[in-house]
Amino acid sequence: GYRYKSHSTDWIVGSGDQFGMFSLKGDHYQQPGVNHGFDVGLQFHFLGGPVRTDMPPRVFDFSIGYQHRDRVGVFGYDVAASVMASSDFEGSSREGIRFPGHAVGFLPVCPTIELVFGVDYLDRGDVKLLPVAGLIAVPRPDVRLEVIFPRPRVVFQLTDRHRLYVGGELGGGTWAIERVSLVDDLATYRDLRLCIGLQRVDRNGRSWAVEIGYLFDRRLEYTSGNGDFSPNDTAIIRLVEAF
Repeated sequence: GYRYKSHSTDWIVGSGDQFGMFSLKGDHYQQPGVNHGFDVGLQFHFLGGPVRTDMPPRVFDFSIGYQHRDRVGVFGYDVAASVMASSDFEGSSREGIRFPGHAVGFLPVCPTIELVFGVDYLDRGDVKLLPVAGLIAVPRPDVRLEVIFPRPRVVFQLTDRHRLYVGGELGGGTWAIERVSLVDDLATYRDLRLCIGLQRVDRNGRSWAVEIGYLFDRRLEYTSGNGDFSPNDTAIIRLVEAF
């Protein structure tokens, strides 16, 4: 699969013009072992700043999505589609309606290498569509390489239950907001992330992880262009529960 159900608590360190964010997240994807189905996602984001421009104190993401993944012979696939409302729900939230989804295929070329290819439709203000391309390789039983754009990762098996991983990803989101002037606008926050995490996996397959990461190339942009700026680099701390 390309994505699995998870819950997380994220803290992007910052306040004032450093622009921090505390988030509680639950997505709409399916658990491992469940090939298809509908689910709902809820995300709450509490913002720390920025004081130089008028972001609201909190924004939300509500979603409902359908996911289907399976194998046909040796070919595997994972497709998903969703409807997401992303807004502060103070003004008009119509511009915050988004339709993220993905379609990703998996093709083994040898016992230890699998090709990965497809598209990831983010439907954000800054990035609409990203290609998904790369490979998954298991050169040793205790090392897994996920050399996949846009979310590369290397996983090291430390013990039967513990893993260490290093990965990168694109962070952020897009929300319809009401500015101080009572004008509706669309705000997009973006960052690039390099994270390291320690994960514990239970016998039933559920896992818990603690991550710390470095955030760079940060950008806050509005459709109106009023108040765009680039916050300084910062850190993120995450607690992740995956099913």
